[in-house]
Amino acid sequence: MGALSGMSGLSGLSGVMGGLDPDTILWRDAVIANSGTVSTSSISSFDNFFKGLKADALWPKIIDMGAFVGVGNLNAAMVKLKTAPSVSRILTNTNFVGGDYTPTGASAGLLGNGTSKKLGTNYAPSSANNTNLSYGFYLTNAMNNLVMGARNGSVLQAGDAAGEHFHFGSARVNLVAAPASGGLFSGSGSASNSKGFVNGSLNASLGSGATNGGSTTDWTIFTNRAGIAGESNSRPTFYFTATVFSDAEQLLFSNRVNALMTAFGANKY
Repeated sequence: MGALSGMSGLSGLSGVMGGLDPDTILWRDAVIANSGTVSTSSISSFDNFFKGLKADALWPKIIDMGAFVGVGNLNAAMVKLKTAPSVSRILTNTNFVGGDYTPTGASAGLLGNGTSKKLGTNYAPSSANNTNLSYGFYLTNAMNNLVMGARNGSVLQAGDAAGEHFHFGSARVNLVAAPASGGLFSGSGSASNSKGFVNGSLNASLGSGATNGGSTTDWTIFTNRAGIAGESNSRPTFYFTATVFSDAEQLLFSNRVNALMTAFGANKY
């Protein structure tokens, strides 16, 4: 079967479609409802990803997650893989066009322009989340300026601004020699420590806990914590926010994400 689009053919699909995870079906149907296109082979790859996360007991921890890879058009890429309760499944797009999105290959992802483009997740992290939070992104190019940000009384942001880093309130974890070729960059904030990871491996440990904030703003991508558009011209293929992962869970998660990227020729490790 080729790409699925429109509202036809949603019921009675057989073969590869028969054993899909229920969350794969929800995502697939949301893609089609958003005028997106996705092939049956891509659906199978995402289904393996969802099932893998569930097998590793990571799925319940994930709050908000999206992918800019493997689907047929920009509309499909704007549909999150998972969203927080009562939060829109569709990302808010500011100024991205179809030509900014590449579905497969070494240059897959959604390319920012460093001036005017951003995505809103419509998810505002809790003011107490910093001490129980992991977040990050997969890039197919170098980390450039601030890739992901929110404000919850203090600071939640990550990127390359005076060095690659992850912020958890006043706690800033500086990554060591982050690869310019891309990969999965993630951070974990807890009451006792703040850590940075590259491709699932611990890269930096601050030795002091994250700090919480007060008021919240939505997570945005290609922006700083104030949500100003155009902070980054990085090219992410994936982003996530989750209840804090242990070091072992970071590695499990990294392996699952990289396997998904490998399915589309976008893997960096």
